Amino acid sequence: MKKIFTLLMTAVCLLLLSSCHSLPPTISEVQRRDDEAAESILQENRQPFIDKVNEVYGDSASLHDIECVRIRPEDYDPGYASYYEELKATLTIDGTNYVALYNCKTGTPRDTVHTEAICSELTDSFPLDQSKIIDIVIPRDSTFGDHGEQLTFPCEVKNLEDALTYDETSCAPIHIWIYTAEDMSSFTEENFSSIPEINRLKDSTSLDKITIISLTDNSALTKLTEKMTKDMLCIDHLGDPSFTEEFFSEYHITNAVIVKNDFDTFDEKPHCLVVRKIKESHHVRRLRNGRLAN
Repeated sequence: MKKIFTLLMTAVCLLLLSSCHSLPPTISEVQRRDDEAAESILQENRQPFIDKVNEVYGDSASLHDIECVRIRPEDYDPGYASYYEELKATLTIDGTNYVALYNCKTGTPRDTVHTEAICSELTDSFPLDQSKIIDIVIPRDSTFGDHGEQLTFPCEVKNLEDALTYDETSCAPIHIWIYTAEDMSSFTEENFSSIPEINRLKDSTSLDKITIISLTDNSALTKLTEKMTKDMLCIDHLGDPSFTEEFFSEYHITNAVIVKNDFDTFDEKPHCLVVRKIKESHHVRRLRNGRLAN
């Protein structure tokens, strides 16, 4: 009996050892492997990144804090972050800091050097009361990677015309959020489509979009911007009156206007400019007016 027991225990131990070898790696082990891979990518591409930037902006331009772009950790298991084959750095030119990216597969850099100039050509052309604009945000088109908060463009894209006609501009659609105290409810499509800079959006090969949001006050602006950063289509999806009511009330919104180009490369749908107004319900407006009256 003792011999049989010993044999059984030996068999159990062998099974346990065998099963241990088939266990998947732990999160810390996967993270270690990814960190090593990222370090290898960084070391291999650091100097080509620097060389490309110096080639475009001269030797006086400098890169700091070069690192691999991380895929956002919250999309995966807690404590784990993977990487893209892309580098990110702070680019300094004449004392001003920008975000610079480098695609390690294609060897192409992108940056935010001209982002403000490109997008201001659009925002300055809008028929808005500039004194009532609360804030203008130019977000990235994707929140899946830690590329920085602002949209980057290829180095050769320096103005709106470049951005709208660049062959690969579909990789960088222009998104602009304008927060204003101005009431947009009376604006019509003609207010926008007659403006040359805006009308040119429709011929762009990227899905460009400007969202103008009228606020009663800016006390919830930070929370609203965070919401839009996490879900860039949250305003677009407003349609149900009761949900729109709730959303507008939470973020102190009066109304919103979305101006964008629309096309479909698969069925060769013609390009067009779309202007969509999102208004609060009459019920909410009466409540607001009542509060204002009181």
